[in-house]
Amino acid sequence: MWTSCRDGSLRVSVREPGRVSCCRSGAGTAEFHVCAACGVVPLVSSRIAGNVYAVVNVNAFEALSIPEGCDEPVSFDGEGEADRLARNWIGDVRFL
Repeated sequence: MWTSCRDGSLRVSVREPGRVSCCRSGAGTAEFHVCAACGVVPLVSSRIAGNVYAVVNVNAFEALSIPEGCDEPVSFDGEGEADRLARNWIGDVRFL
């Protein structure tokens, strides 16, 4: 499950960059940031029209209670840049 806020900001700081691996989506439009130690994907970023956007994996949060019925399957197959921009991304993302 992913969350975002179009008007929000996200600053990403990684203590041990060597423990992060990245893989691209099948369409090559998104980058999955994977913890090499545990396999968790805490965020996905995408460069769209020169800007970096992201969504955050809520399952990576500590002490989070997710209400029943909030998870809904989604497919991004065949999605173009305009479709990606229409989704709700965190709009101000910086990797420190």
